[in-house]
Amino acid sequence: MCKKMKHKILIANRGEIARRIARTLRTLNLPYAVLLTEEEKGTALHRESNEAVFFKSSKLEESYLNIEAVIEAAKLAKCTAVHPGYGFLSENPDFAEALKKEKISFIGPSSETIRILGDKQQAKELAQSLLIPTLPSVKVSNKASNELLKEAKQLGYPLLIKAAGGGGGRGMRVIEREDKLLDGISSAKKEAEKFFNNEEVYIEKYLPKARHIEVQILGDGKGKVISLGTRECSIQRRRQKLVEEAQASIPKKIKRKLEESAKALGEALKYRSAGTVEFLVNEDSFYFIEANTRIQVEHPVTEAVYGVDLVAQQVEILTGAWEPKPLSSRGHAIEFRINCEDPFKNFMPSTGVVEFITDFNIPWLREDRGIEAGEEVSGAYDSLISKAIVKGKDREEAIYRSRLLFDLFTVEGVSTTIPFFRWLLRSPSFLRSEIDVNFVEREFTSLGEEEKKVSPPKRDYLYQKPIGGAEVKTRYKYQSKRYGTEYTIEVTHRTDGFFLAVPVDERGRKAPVEKCRMSNGLKSAITAVIGVLENTPPKELFEEHRVS
Repeated sequence: MCKKMKHKILIANRGEIARRIARTLRTLNLPYAVLLTEEEKGTALHRESNEAVFFKSSKLEESYLNIEAVIEAAKLAKCTAVHPGYGFLSENPDFAEALKKEKISFIGPSSETIRILGDKQQAKELAQSLLIPTLPSVKVSNKASNELLKEAKQLGYPLLIKAAGGGGGRGMRVIEREDKLLDGISSAKKEAEKFFNNEEVYIEKYLPKARHIEVQILGDGKGKVISLGTRECSIQRRRQKLVEEAQASIPKKIKRKLEESAKALGEALKYRSAGTVEFLVNEDSFYFIEANTRIQVEHPVTEAVYGVDLVAQQVEILTGAWEPKPLSSRGHAIEFRINCEDPFKNFMPSTGVVEFITDFNIPWLREDRGIEAGEEVSGAYDSLISKAIVKGKDREEAIYRSRLLFDLFTVEGVSTTIPFFRWLLRSPSFLRSEIDVNFVEREFTSLGEEEKKVSPPKRDYLYQKPIGGAEVKTRYKYQSKRYGTEYTIEVTHRTDGFFLAVPVDERGRKAPVEKCRMSNGLKSAITAVIGVLENTPPKELFEEHRVS
């Protein structure tokens, strides 16, 4: 296979997706170069790569979003192909066209396909021509206010305003009442212009209880297209995904229809490379909403259950070595987007230096990390710093393993979405897969206060063990001279490098200290034990240690 692969590839992206693409290229023994700003010098991506090209400017519009700058970098590194990743220029038809003029291959579909599917109205019309169900909608451009109000009323509220030329939750507004429509259109157009350089928006019927399900496709650009199952993407905040699963927990009949529809859409366009077709599923009905002409953030869950490398598949398609063949799905996978956002403050972005991040080596876990300890999270880019992908033989096992993971996963220095995942994995509705696109907004309101009551564990420098090993429990006796009482403190040295100190009675039962007021003597006992462990730990482990 690799003998046919003679390309040198420029990775026109950053963070976790750039590192993930680079990993596959190294596996394939393909030469590549990465793009960096001066601020990204010395990052993990830079250290792992043999060749880097630096942008002349760190401004987004003069670096990752600048077609001329990226092409100049490709020429400088003598690259013959560009992998755009996701975001930035990945769905820009002008970028694909400009590369073609320079005789540099674009790892993705043709510019014509990107243009058609990038315009949501055109994509919708194509789906309708293939008899794929779509939601009723209204175009906004060149219409008077009274005409828009009339057509919107005919659709029926609630409605969704959507940007015609973009995604990721940008340029989207849910409108519940008629008096909010015109202001909603105005603000959506401004946001769409800012992020996509295209103010075109349209109005669509909104289904508040629908699930967001997508289908992964691969095509050779000549008419052969395969589908690789479904992904559940309903766990979202502000229309942006937080958690994805493969496969989706929906009826087989609906799943089959979604895959057939996605494949038909790809075949109609002679789709090339990896793409995703997205649907809303409302009970027994489904509706096409859009298609993404790039590799998705959540592609690893599909890779996990199908045992396939989608980036390698893209490279094979590029070289003409790809042979479409049916693949079977095994097990269940869940992806968690670890964003630098504070779930206690409505997922507000968090910036700063990542001081510590837990390292794992577990067979059922894959982590696509974009940043390492000591690196800074900038507000100039997306808040995603890592993706944790957990696999199990079924959904129940994947959830159980995910609980184990996030009970251990720690990031220090910035706020992350990890506390949200801990809550989610114990939510009865999520466990039953009774979810929809408004699940987080509706059910997450009670998280904050309960999670904040959990005392943080302490860093355990001496007894840190590799993940997957056994926990070590020790007991310490503390004699309070002031109060004339002896206390027993049980310390659990966890496998993530942290310890928990909990008072126990003479029979080893844990005291429910979170529900009662601790005595001054008990507080002193816990403080003393923690002080010993953090500063002058005992040289040997015994069943009991005496702390005076």
